[in-house]
Amino acid sequence: MGIKAVPNAAAAGRGRGRGYFAVDQSGRSFENKLSYPDDTSCNPTVLPQSVLFAYSNDLSPQTVSDAFLALETLRNNWCVELSWFGSVRFDFTGNIDIVFNSGFEDINSTILNNLPNPNQGFQNSSIGSNVFDVIEKFFSNTQATVCGSIIVILLKRYPNESDTSRLVSLIRSHHAFVHVITSTTPSGGSQPKAMYSVASKTNGMGAFECDENFRVAGGTYIAILGYFYQFNYSMSLDYNYSGQDVQNLQIRIYADDPLNNWLPYSD
Repeated sequence: MGIKAVPNAAAAGRGRGRGYFAVDQSGRSFENKLSYPDDTSCNPTVLPQSVLFAYSNDLSPQTVSDAFLALETLRNNWCVELSWFGSVRFDFTGNIDIVFNSGFEDINSTILNNLPNPNQGFQNSSIGSNVFDVIEKFFSNTQATVCGSIIVILLKRYPNESDTSRLVSLIRSHHAFVHVITSTTPSGGSQPKAMYSVASKTNGMGAFECDENFRVAGGTYIAILGYFYQFNYSMSLDYNYSGQDVQNLQIRIYADDPLNNWLPYSD
């Protein structure tokens, strides 16, 4: 069976990558994993310059404002040199518009003027979240620095896409981190593991929380300072697991000082 590769113009036009469809002699096609050029506009010794705060329209206005307040309260401890703070609402019928601000007063007013509106939301639980589009649009913006950036996502609706490889490749190429807080009472969608996988594979963190606890988890998703002293530390984990497959457990520690090399990603 012969196979040839043809450019995928639709994929090439998004996310600065270039994709290919492999076509066999029967005319069937399948998309190969995209590869993106490495973003060299930042280096690992520089703290992140941009943060994106993205939230689902399916959440209550109170949940979103409380979660943002938790982030804002701890801003003096953030491990960032913030030049740009982006905010965006998704999972609704309008356009995805990311607004970038450079001052906290502007950020606060931007979010308070764009809180979730149930009248604009998806009216069917079978419709998946468009959070993938949000991430792609962030990395294609020409206003804010995306290299080494941090994305914090409040997720209420699961996406319907199960293949995250293209999105993960895009995020990794820009040395970015994705943190996701997912509601334990989803409003729709079919793929509960998709965004957790994206976070895990981009050195981010993923939490499943009750909506009222988003403000608790949200306060730790940029960074708060905790010090290691000159002791020998040990950690033990207690859990119940009934599966037969081997599972890898990772303990991730975030430093307030940037390292001199990019940390490796784990699949």
